[in-house]
Amino acid sequence: MIFDVQDSYFYPKALDLFIDYETGLRQGQFEVAAATLDLIYALSTTENERTTFWQKVIPDTQRRTLTIIQICPDCLTGHCLTCRGQGICPACQGKKQCPVCKGKKSFSAPCKACLCKVCSASGFCQKCRGYKLIKCPTCLGSGMGKQTASGTPMCPTCAGKCRITCPDCGGTGKCPACAGKGRTSACPQCHDTGVVVTTCAACQGTGKCLLCDNTGVCPACKGTGICPRCNQDGMITHYRFPIHADWVRLKPGYILRQEQPAVTNQIIEKSGLFRVSCGSRELNLTVKADEIQCVSDGETFDWVKRQVLK
Repeated sequence: MIFDVQDSYFYPKALDLFIDYETGLRQGQFEVAAATLDLIYALSTTENERTTFWQKVIPDTQRRTLTIIQICPDCLTGHCLTCRGQGICPACQGKKQCPVCKGKKSFSAPCKACLCKVCSASGFCQKCRGYKLIKCPTCLGSGMGKQTASGTPMCPTCAGKCRITCPDCGGTGKCPACAGKGRTSACPQCHDTGVVVTTCAACQGTGKCLLCDNTGVCPACKGTGICPRCNQDGMITHYRFPIHADWVRLKPGYILRQEQPAVTNQIIEKSGLFRVSCGSRELNLTVKADEIQCVSDGETFDWVKRQVLK
């Protein structure tokens, strides 16, 4: 390619890059080609300069557009997969509070460390079971003493009452170990409150929903309900390359679709708006008169080189 002497320094530099661009593209190195194309565009200072350059390297009559599209892997309907199109935070359901502690910042639970082991935390004396009296151990609850020649006297221990005051609790009915409280004192965990308070780990004690920064809106779509990756189109345009007609084996107006693992040539040799079935979804594809569109199921586009480029 020869440029006039009066052409600016942009043209020879851009031409060197264009050669690298063509080589990378035709070898299927699409990321390299895209990066080189960006450098070419960055070199030009005016739109007229850029237009003139492309007219010289690829005349208008021979220029085509190769568009490489991926079916959105994040959605089926164009709606945000995180919030299912609702636009609200899926964790707090828009309530702007920690979904675990419900905004309370902490949890309270009975302390288990200071439960009295003697009475199993019941607070009752284990000898009398809280009744304060026990069966007289002398007469075994009969109230009578030993039989003598003159008769059977009353039990000298209980005076015939059959019961005596519980010696363990002194007739209080309370556990002597915990004084009837069911808990021992000087507990290092609850400080004798009987309740252990723990900070909510989910919100770090703030009571706020950390997923949405307490805004109540979906952090993925910012509340729009629209898939942030494809912007509701159901597809992602990875590349749009200007190409020469001699670089491709297809005429413009084609749509090629990849269905793993093979390429099914769902080909439309026309331009315009088309509704294409892609598994469980329908895509609206607009194909221009000078365009070849390649629709991929995944993020690898090796098949485009094999099916389209030469």
